[in-house]
Amino acid sequence: MNDRPATRRDATLDVAKAVAIVLIVAGHVIRGLANAGLVESAGGWYPLVDRAIYSVHLAVFAFAAGLVVAGSVQRRGAGPYLRRRLVDFAWLYVLWSLLQGSLQVLLASSVNNGKDWWAVLDLVHPQSHMWFFPWIAVVSLLVALVRPWASPWRAWVLGAASVVLSVCVWGLFGPVAGLQGHGMTAIFVLASIVALPRVVALVEGRGLAELAGIAAAAGLGWAALVAWTPAAGPTYSKLVRTPVSVGLSVLATLLGVVAVVAVSALLARTRWGAGWVAAVGRRSLEIFLAHVLALAATRILLVKVGVQAPVVHIAAGTVAGVAGALALWWLTRTWAPWLWRAPHALTGTRAGA
Repeated sequence: MNDRPATRRDATLDVAKAVAIVLIVAGHVIRGLANAGLVESAGGWYPLVDRAIYSVHLAVFAFAAGLVVAGSVQRRGAGPYLRRRLVDFAWLYVLWSLLQGSLQVLLASSVNNGKDWWAVLDLVHPQSHMWFFPWIAVVSLLVALVRPWASPWRAWVLGAASVVLSVCVWGLFGPVAGLQGHGMTAIFVLASIVALPRVVALVEGRGLAELAGIAAAAGLGWAALVAWTPAAGPTYSKLVRTPVSVGLSVLATLLGVVAVVAVSALLARTRWGAGWVAAVGRRSLEIFLAHVLALAATRILLVKVGVQAPVVHIAAGTVAGVAGALALWWLTRTWAPWLWRAPHALTGTRAGA
């Protein structure tokens, strides 16, 4: 992550990450309401909204992360790239698992999922959303070593293998770190083969009307599948797996990713989209790490003052989750940068790199 200004060339990707992280925060707010008994988890609007959000948000993250692998490996070499990425992922996984888990133990009487110290120290079984770091470490290692963009046969072999893997485990969630989330692996691998320059060229070659048409068509297709079929996201463990339900789920997620990218391309052509929205996307990692603390505090505060309306909780929790995480990053970025990245001595990078 860095602070360089977004340009048109990279604004679409940053905006897409902003959309994804806002959906992730909103999804966690909504699940927190269900866990706290503030909404009915078995009926009403909750199951549909939960399934809709989880059908697309992490898939966009996987797509965005995969797009930049080839360029990074070609610039730095596989060894330096993997050292930096794997050390960063391991550092953040351990550090934030311990930080958040410790707070859940200390505040067990106030939070939905109080933990004991053994659960905090059990890093083999990731807590909450922290499974994402072992997953992305595994797929980054695979792609950087195989380099599927280097030749057509590598692209076909790894691409096909990743599709088979993701279809086979779609809606399933492995028991331990590194075996979870592989329904998204094909999205990451295929994005690494396509690579960012091709997506940029594809987006920049489309006019506003064409992008709007793509966004509308893909968005309506995604919405129809989520509303009228059992389609669910790659990590949605409540999916009743059949060949039809998995096929519909894969299609819905792909349409959702296309819709988000097309909408992001439109927003990136506006001043505020390429400005503050893209800036949120460039800090998506920090928001992903720290948002749970802010949204949980917001829910507890609203309950204490008697606010029960779900719409207020969702709006306030989402804003607080994003803004609170950004505020924490801004306040600590100079005196505690180790909260957001591994020390340079471990990653082999220079300060400011």
